[in-house]
Amino acid sequence: MVRISIIVPVYYGKRYLKNLADQAERAAKQLSGGDQAELIFVNDAPDDPLDEDGYRSDFISVTVFNTTQNRGIHGARIYGLSHAVGEYILFLDQDDAIKETFLLDQLEKIGNADAIVCRLINAGKLQYTDSYRFEEVITKEFLMANWNPIVSPGQVLLRKSSIPDLWKENIMEKNGADDYLLWLAMFAEEKKFVLNQNVLFERIVSGSNTSANTNQMMDSEYEMIRILSESRLFTGEDKERLHRLSDSLRREHVRELDTYRNAYRVYDGWIRRALANESPAEMLKGRGIRNIAIYGAGYIGRSIFRLLENSSVKVLFFLDRNAAYIDFEIPVYTVSDAPPRIDGIIISLFGEAYRIKEMLSEKFECPVYTVEELIS
Repeated sequence: MVRISIIVPVYYGKRYLKNLADQAERAAKQLSGGDQAELIFVNDAPDDPLDEDGYRSDFISVTVFNTTQNRGIHGARIYGLSHAVGEYILFLDQDDAIKETFLLDQLEKIGNADAIVCRLINAGKLQYTDSYRFEEVITKEFLMANWNPIVSPGQVLLRKSSIPDLWKENIMEKNGADDYLLWLAMFAEEKKFVLNQNVLFERIVSGSNTSANTNQMMDSEYEMIRILSESRLFTGEDKERLHRLSDSLRREHVRELDTYRNAYRVYDGWIRRALANESPAEMLKGRGIRNIAIYGAGYIGRSIFRLLENSSVKVLFFLDRNAAYIDFEIPVYTVSDAPPRIDGIIISLFGEAYRIKEMLSEKFECPVYTVEELIS
């Protein structure tokens, strides 16, 4: 008996599928007995058909559907759902990664709940931290007041019978927020979510991620809010909260865009100085700085690490208040745990950089530079 149906919309993604099929096979092997899982590829690119023969397995049934028209990711998921026979559903994207224990672990812990959400690695970092607690954000209240904290539907094993009709009957035209629509509809129907503290999933950030397209994502979120507002699931105060949600989502996207804008400033300033034979690395070296730390292991901090990677200045470690949740190729420490001896520190954050500079200067006996000081 098939217990789990894994549904994967495919859009010009043939290069990902062998790896994804291998992951699904390894996960299926962990389940006792045979034929407990099926893998459904829904090819949403009619002019690029898939051949089922390349994905056959003795441990998992693999079915390929080549659609005759582009349905969008929501439509492709529902098309796969209509052919799924499993009691539980896992929606994956074509470039996702699951651990081989994913299916077994989620199945063992779901109990009588309607959905189980596991922890994940997102773009190389553990997603939930002391300041962004797993238990506090996977709630109806957080989703309705802030944004979608479930990074990917690949974190979630769903009971098929618990998927709301609203989600199945309102196929979104704009890609991006159909999973957000699903979670809010489930919470509105008082479906039970449980949490799995194990890290079983990894979201790979690539150029194909819909969430990276801010305009499209915002359009999709507004469409989601319209669908929910017009439904009978939300009334009274909850409907008012839905209308306020659009403002919160807009602020979150502005914050994200500020991060990318600042990253552009780093790259642009770095390149300009390098072209003028005044690279920040040479400037640091000229001041006797050969080993440094970077404060902030986020997107900009990692960009600075890459810019210095082949230079004469070596980055020994990162400093980050969420060090315990970050897995990177060099060590990551909190300020209190960091080695005391270092030639210099670069602060990768904008805005609060000068307050952080004062704090670091009290702790370390070395020069501390903001990224703006390096590139200006």
